[in-house]
Amino acid sequence: MNLNASTTTLSRQDLVMQMMPIWLCFISLGIIWSPEIIIGYISSDLELSNIQVLLLNLPYFICLLLLPLPETMLIRRVGHKNVIMSSLLLWIMALVILASDLYYTYPIMVAAFFLMAIATTLMLTSLYSLIATLNSNETLPSALAFVQTLVPLAAAAVPLLFDGANKVTIPTFGFGWRIIFVLFAIIAMFAFSVLGATPHNSFQDDEANLFKDIKTLLASGTVRRGILATGFIAGTNFIALLLTINVTSFLIFQAIGLFIGGMLLRNVSPLKLSYPAIAIQLLGIILLWIGGSDFTADLSFVLIGFSNAPLFAIVLSLIFTKHPNNKYAVTALAVTAISIGVLLLTVATLTTGSFGETVAYLILSASTLLIMGCLVIEKFSESEPR
Repeated sequence: MNLNASTTTLSRQDLVMQMMPIWLCFISLGIIWSPEIIIGYISSDLELSNIQVLLLNLPYFICLLLLPLPETMLIRRVGHKNVIMSSLLLWIMALVILASDLYYTYPIMVAAFFLMAIATTLMLTSLYSLIATLNSNETLPSALAFVQTLVPLAAAAVPLLFDGANKVTIPTFGFGWRIIFVLFAIIAMFAFSVLGATPHNSFQDDEANLFKDIKTLLASGTVRRGILATGFIAGTNFIALLLTINVTSFLIFQAIGLFIGGMLLRNVSPLKLSYPAIAIQLLGIILLWIGGSDFTADLSFVLIGFSNAPLFAIVLSLIFTKHPNNKYAVTALAVTAISIGVLLLTVATLTTGSFGETVAYLILSASTLLIMGCLVIEKFSESEPR
């Protein structure tokens, strides 16, 4: 089957078989899709300075900014399956390094984070374009939301495992809280084995001109607004995770938001669903500013997590469905845009220590208003040629 084959030729059973290793890969993404969770634990464990924390965030920014385009070209040449399996190998290497005694050697730890950042970029670039290829325009929005539900669910296990390891309520086999890295390395190995054993259609498209596709896409207002919104959506997610005290509840409500979003996207257009989602996020930010009690603070982050999570799938599916013949280029631009979110997280992390959380609140509020602006403008430009 080639890239241009209709996805409707896949039977339901074949589609499930194709998607199963993808689900495992999204579970693996849970530990490093939100790097600030792990970086926070490492920082507390080793008492790292702000500069050292910055150096652990830097690999994600560099890789997300610079690698999606060449990685997309690699996917077109060797196929999705080979690239995803390569990213899983890099992932396993990085997790083994962090679980070993090399964890205490800071330069090696930075190198491990570079491996994880490369693997994450490879994985995101491969998975989103593959999901877009396997699903029709009608099923794509809900499919994007449903598969991403696994990421916050897996990430929610990290704080629980961390607490369990520290309180010795779970066996750690001498690894301490770093048993988390061992468990996720095992999951990545299992994903690698399942993907290798699955007769996966490795779509390739050597003839298309990626640079020409990107130039065409950037001429579209929908794409420019969508890519900008994608970056700020990632930024609000990262910063909210940085600020919230109850990380587990935040991630669980993200999963609930993605699941409900996936159900609604079966019958509701992505643009229409974006309006209530951004309204709920704005309500959460207003409650965050009001403060007054721990309950209000917890509720604000619950609302932000619940509404922010499906926004990424909503905006990405909106671009995919408006430009169905440029899936690779859309993916490259969307993954690159996530670097905006990492940059916002870095700024929030550095300024919070010096100026308090007010600066982070301001960044969170401004990002949400910019997302809303992009979506409102999109509402009035639906007549734009595709």
